[in-house]
This record gives sequence, C-alpha cells and structure tokens, in this order.
Amino acid sequence: MTTSTGTTEAALTALNGALGTGTTGPTPDAGTPIDPLRTLAALELLLRRTVDAAQRSVGDSPVRAAAFARLSERFAHAGSHAQIVAAGSCDRTEVNTLTDGTLAGLNQVLAAPEAFARGEVPLPADAVSAADRKPLYKGTPEFLESQFNLDYFQAEHRVKSHDRLLPHVGANGQNAPAKYPQLGRILVSGAADPRAIASAAAKLAALEPSIEAQPDPADVRSKLEGLVAGTLATAGQKTVEKLIKQASVDLDRSLLDRDEARMERNLSLDFKGKRPTGYVWELTTDAVGHELLTRLADDLNNPRTSSGQLALPTDLVDRQIPGGSNTEDHAANADAADAADAADGTASPADDADVTGSPADVEDVSTDGESATPGVQFTVSGTPRTLGTPFDQDFLPIPEWAANPDIPVDQRPRAGFADVGRPLVASPEEAPRPGETAKETNARLRARRLYQLVFDAITRSIDPQTPEDVWMPMNSRIDILVTITYEALAGITDVPGFTQHGELISAATARRLACNAGILPLVMGGKSQPLDLGRKVRYFTKAQKRAIAARDRGCANPGCSMPVHRTEVHHIKGFAEGGNTDVSNGLLLCIRCHTAYHAGHFDVVVIDQVPHVVLPASRDPLRLPRRNWVFHPEAAAA
Repeated sequence: MTTSTGTTEAALTALNGALGTGTTGPTPDAGTPIDPLRTLAALELLLRRTVDAAQRSVGDSPVRAAAFARLSERFAHAGSHAQIVAAGSCDRTEVNTLTDGTLAGLNQVLAAPEAFARGEVPLPADAVSAADRKPLYKGTPEFLESQFNLDYFQAEHRVKSHDRLLPHVGANGQNAPAKYPQLGRILVSGAADPRAIASAAAKLAALEPSIEAQPDPADVRSKLEGLVAGTLATAGQKTVEKLIKQASVDLDRSLLDRDEARMERNLSLDFKGKRPTGYVWELTTDAVGHELLTRLADDLNNPRTSSGQLALPTDLVDRQIPGGSNTEDHAANADAADAADAADGTASPADDADVTGSPADVEDVSTDGESATPGVQFTVSGTPRTLGTPFDQDFLPIPEWAANPDIPVDQRPRAGFADVGRPLVASPEEAPRPGETAKETNARLRARRLYQLVFDAITRSIDPQTPEDVWMPMNSRIDILVTITYEALAGITDVPGFTQHGELISAATARRLACNAGILPLVMGGKSQPLDLGRKVRYFTKAQKRAIAARDRGCANPGCSMPVHRTEVHHIKGFAEGGNTDVSNGLLLCIRCHTAYHAGHFDVVVIDQVPHVVLPASRDPLRLPRRNWVFHPEAAAA
C-alpha cells in the first residue's frame, strides 16, 4: 500500500482501532468506523504531542529542521482550509440559533477533548431557539466572533470565503456553485496557502463592479481568475496582490475610456420647460466640466476669499469700524491720502489686488499720523464709496496682540491667512430663509453664487466691454489640478490621473487638456514627493501651494476630512526659526488642526521629503509617522 490514499487509510484504521468505537456518534460502517469528530479531536491531541517530539528530534540537523518547518506549514494550511469549510458548515446549519444551554454544554465537552475522543462523553443533542424567539447571535459571523475571539470582519471573511470558493447553499435555499471555482480547486488540493487564496478571492470580489461593466463579464472573470490561480501556485501573495492591483487599473481604464466616450455624445445644455420656480435647464457635462464647476463652487463658497464674499449693501457701509473712525472719516482721509500720493508720485501698497476695483483703489488711510483700518474704494453707479471691511483682507497684518513682537511687521502672517481677530461680515443675502436649515442655506448660496458667475461669464463673453458689477463676484482664479504620471502624459502608458476632488481622468483626456491649457511644472520624485518649487521668502507661492495640495490632497492630520480649499499651508520648521519656504517644509492643515498643532497635540516629521504626522499616544500607542488615510487610503493599509 504505497499510495497516499492507502497510507491515509492505514493510519486512520490504526487510529480508529486505538480509539475504539465508543458510545457516541453515528452507527459505524466500513467507510467511517467512528465519529469523524472524535478522530479530529484525537488528531489535535496527537498533533500537539507529535510537534513536541519532532522538535526534540531535530537536534543539530538543518535538514530535519527544514522538514519540520515544511510539514508544520502544511499542517497550518490544512487548518486554514478546515476553518473555511467549518465556517460554511456553521452558516448552512444556522449555528447561531443554538440555545445557550446547548452551546454551554458543547463548550464544556470540548474544553478537555480527551474523553470525547475516547468516546466516553457524547456531544449534546441539537437544540435551537424557537421560531418566535430571538436567536443567541444575529448570524454566523457574530457566532464565530464571540466563540473564538475573532474580529467580526475576520469571521465574516471566513464565511464569505467559503461561498466564494466552494459549492454552498444560497440565500434562496438552492445549491449554488462556487463563484471562483478555479481558486476553489487550488484550496482543496492544498497547493497554496488557503489564507492567500481567500484574500485573492476577496480582492476579485471587490473588482466585480468593474468586471460586470465589461462587454463579456463571464469571460473576463474566468480569465482573470485563471491568471490569479496560476500565480498563486507559483508565486507569493505579494505578487498576486500586484497582479490584481494592475488588473484593477486596466479594468478601470477600459471602463473610464468607454464612460468618457459615452459622456461625450451626451454633453448638452437643454431647456426643460418653465416652472413656477423659473425656467429649468438641464446641464450634462463630463468629468472635466464637473471638476471645473466643483472647483468654482468651492472657491465661491469659501468666505475667506474675495470671490466668496458678496459686497456689502450701502446701508451697512456707514457703520462704526475698528479703530474708532467711521466711513465718512475714512472717505475724507482717503482723499487726503490720494493727494499725498499724487504729490510724491507713489501708490498705496497692496499685496492682493484680487478685489473689486483696481490695485490703486486700495488705500492705506491714516489719521494724525496714526494707522487706521484700511478700506477698499469702489464705485456704485459712478459714486465712489469706501467699505470699512475689504472684500479680501490678505494684505492686512494680524493684530499686534496676536503677533510675535520679534518678527518684523512685513514678515508677520496676514489676517486673511490666519483668520485672527477679524470677524466675517455677512450680507443679508446670506441670511437663512424662514424654515431653512444651515445646510440648506449653504447649498442655496453655493448654487446661487455659481449661477451668478456663469451668467457673468456669458455676459462678458458676449460683450467684453461690460463693466464689472460689485454685486456680482468675478474674482475667482480657478485651475483644474490633475495629478498624472509623466509617462501617461507623454503617451508611454495609459494609467489614468485623478482630479483634486478624486474624479478619474483618462490619460487621453489629460493629454487633451494639456494641449489647451498651461502645464504646471510639478515634478514628482520616486516616492511621489513634489520637488522644491519655491524661493526663500515668507509666504508660499501659488505654484508651491498647488504642489503641496497635489501631495497632501487635504488636511494632513490623520482622520481629518477637510478638503484643500479649507486648509492653509503651515511651515513645519517656522520661518522665524530659519525654516525655508520649500514644498518639503510645508503641509496643509485646516484651521482647527493648525491650532491643535501649535497647542502641541501632535508632531510632524519629514520622511523622504514627505511630511508625516505623529499622533499622540492616546490615539496611536505606537506613535508611528502616518499620512492622512482619508485622502491616502493606501496609508491605512500600510
């Protein structure tokens, strides 16, 4: 008897003979002398003792040590296979409906399995919860989680792996085939680690939406499964993961190309009819148009930008302003300042000309040699007026009480950047309507501002000489930021890129955009770190901010979901401490996280020119450098 089957039968016969028929289990027959569960219990005891004996027998022999390791690995594979099969059995028999007393009796019997293996103690009889009673557990995963101290998702993974890899009973009570039969055959044969097979099946299941969108899903699924199965039998799990990841990119790319072609045929702006609320038009756009409109809406809805603030109505102009002088005083002082500037041939300084009016309209007003709050002069129906609060205060230094006296005035943060000490002034247009929630108000204003900008653009396109209206914000400077590899942009590969809002853009579309738009020279290093673009000045340039935004994608604090347009750039090493204004020395933080950083709630370290956050021990006991997994999902897996 030299075959493996014969050897197994001989060993099983000897084991059964040693155990005896006992008093439990089904009536023995020629194929199954005793209850297989008794045999399994005896094998577990025998394995533990044999492992100890094998360890002692190794001695100083590396050959025996290698054989011991290989056989142990095969035992582990057999155990993992058994776990998947057992999870399927539990699900099929609805083990979660066992009564508390029955389950307690079972656990007591198997706590010391020697007596059960010898046939001296029987398993308790089946007893399940009545149909009108709540079962002990919601389902099989919860049962496995509770009984074997597993994570819930780990337990659920076992149940799903059984259904993906082996024939099973479906939700309708009918027999269902394995979803991935080729992987199931490898599982039964023991040719690969069952854990790697189950993981590969889960990753293939995650690709199902992309597979189903293909012209022939069954053929794509079968070919991809065969490729994965062949790789599992000859290579490690990491190779399989890379293969599936590349397959995901290929599927998404083919799907993206078809989606873009389908969208291209439907791009339109159609009149749908007149409603009591107004004339209804329906706009259908592609990913590029969606990104452009979203970026516009984000910028217009940001209250800290000039384009995000409506001009103040005239009834709010004549209010008292910080510094003790009212609007009329400022207007008079502005005339005096104009005369002084005309006499010496100089113009008033303004760091930010992105306001309604020309840079020369921004006045640095003073009274009796003392500094007063600057105002913005603009024209309404030809009448010069001055606002106490400018549309965009980026050129104003922060208050003296908030500044470090050791930092020169021209190097201090600006109020618009730090949002310190200057409350926003809201227009009555922004007041909630009766019965309107804050969320509904924000959505209405977002849509209204975007609507106004679109029609302003149409008006100025028809008549470029149309004067700007201060009630219509048109100060947005919007760019579409697409992150894509140089190889894809050059046509070497077809790996898609993605926009700032996470929308996929095919390589072909990115190349088309590059033909019609300026290219931001943002060069990525080998580990996707933007190279230095800046000069050694106090404030980050727009190019640097774009580079940092492309790298961080949002607030860098792990777990924070604030997008790019609601963040600010922080110097990791302070400028006053000798830190350079380089991309690698800056990261995006929202206002709350920026405040938390300066309060010492977390640290920042730079690894390979990419900033990482070190969370406090209360949130991360290991205190490992991490990136924000909200915008970098791959960081969560790492």
